[in-house]
Amino acid sequence: MSYYLRVVVSLIFLCCHIFGVAQTSKKSLDEIDNLLDSSRVASNNLKFDKSFSFAEESLNLSQRINYQNGIAWSYFQMGQAQSLLSNYNKAMDFLNLSENKNQMAKDQFLQYEIHRIKGRIYGNLELYDKAVVQLKKGLKIIPSTKRTQDEKKYLEVLINENLYVTYNMLNKLDSAYQYMNANKYLLKNVEATYAKTSQTSLYTFLGNYFSNLNEVDSASYYFQLSDDFAKENQIHYTNFNDQYWADFLFKQNKKDSAILLYKRAAEHLEELKNLAPLPELYTKIVEYFESIGEEEMARTYKVKSLEIEKLLNDNKFQVIQTELKSVEKDRDQKLGILKIAQYSILGIIILISIYLIYFFKFLKPRISKLKNESKDSAEAILKNENSKLAKIEIAKSDEDKNWQFEDLIELAKENSPGFLARFQDIYPEFMRSLLEIQPNLHPSELTLCAYIYLNFTTKEIAKFTFTSPRTVQTRKYNLRKKLQIPTEEDLYIWMRKLSC
Repeated sequence: MSYYLRVVVSLIFLCCHIFGVAQTSKKSLDEIDNLLDSSRVASNNLKFDKSFSFAEESLNLSQRINYQNGIAWSYFQMGQAQSLLSNYNKAMDFLNLSENKNQMAKDQFLQYEIHRIKGRIYGNLELYDKAVVQLKKGLKIIPSTKRTQDEKKYLEVLINENLYVTYNMLNKLDSAYQYMNANKYLLKNVEATYAKTSQTSLYTFLGNYFSNLNEVDSASYYFQLSDDFAKENQIHYTNFNDQYWADFLFKQNKKDSAILLYKRAAEHLEELKNLAPLPELYTKIVEYFESIGEEEMARTYKVKSLEIEKLLNDNKFQVIQTELKSVEKDRDQKLGILKIAQYSILGIIILISIYLIYFFKFLKPRISKLKNESKDSAEAILKNENSKLAKIEIAKSDEDKNWQFEDLIELAKENSPGFLARFQDIYPEFMRSLLEIQPNLHPSELTLCAYIYLNFTTKEIAKFTFTSPRTVQTRKYNLRKKLQIPTEEDLYIWMRKLSC
């Protein structure tokens, strides 16, 4: 075989090999995607063990070809499956592995999902403050996820749902209602296929909200609405509505109706293997059986409640232990950095000592000569240094103002009760001038003035205050009349002039 022929044959074999590797790689990626889809479908069909198996298979294949995004998503699916099986410690381990892998993949939607599931786990373990932190992190990520606007709205619905459940458990009813109200608006603008279960949940928690306020008619209306909507849309698992509706009926002394709902809620939760709400539910069933003298049945549910409470407490303890280990690891790293800093400082001290010896031995005579030089030159140097210091102070002041402004904008977006007080701290002259013109302004009118001063549009103000743009326009019109601002004067420019 000639030399050129051998070269041609070698090139053909090389091309075939490269093409074969590419085809194998594409086939593997397709297989991973199919396994992850199967895991999600199994989870939606409440087959959590099967969901875990598909995700584990996907993980093995992803690791074999070093597919980082596949590894991250496989760990997530495994963590979600374990959380739905109430194995919260294992779930947190898998979610942490997913988060670590996602630092390379940087999939914002995956990061959102990790925060959402972690928030739900912390809520189930009654670590509500940690739950709120995770859920709010998830909320902030939504705009950067590569999803359609409709999908992003639904992602927000899911986080809001978890937040109003959490705030309800913390007995912060106003905060819970704030997120329910947000979902009320969002669900009107989300595709129906996405929203059925969330709509049912919203009706349930509105019923519970009004029940806590002892508004019987409103509570009854929303509980019944949730039940009717679930039946109409063939939503089988209504354990939340059953439990809260039963609580409401129990308070109304309709105990026989309540126990039927309690039992149905317990059956659903047992079927779903969702253990967290069961101890409280069993306790209410025990209370019912004790009230009618059924001691044997009461004892049965007491035992069940204690068994699950022990399991959940073990899970809670393990999660806290894992977090403590993580804190200790961070502390050890910081101590290592501190030791390096100490050695660095020691080295600097030695260098300064050497310099001082050199200074006093060799440079001091020269300094004596410099003292005899022109006084004007020394003053010029001093003036220059003072100028530099003044610039540094101005820069620090500007940086502090920027930080305060960013904090104020966040309070405005959250419609926080502390917004107006914070605004007055930062812009006292504006408020003073405004109240000199019209001392009888209500807090809501002062807040609107602050929003206008900060240059928020009508749509933005409506979004932050959960009202319609038309309502904001009406409030602006009334404010203009009260402050006697001419119709030809721009409202925003007029407000800005007050601080000049």
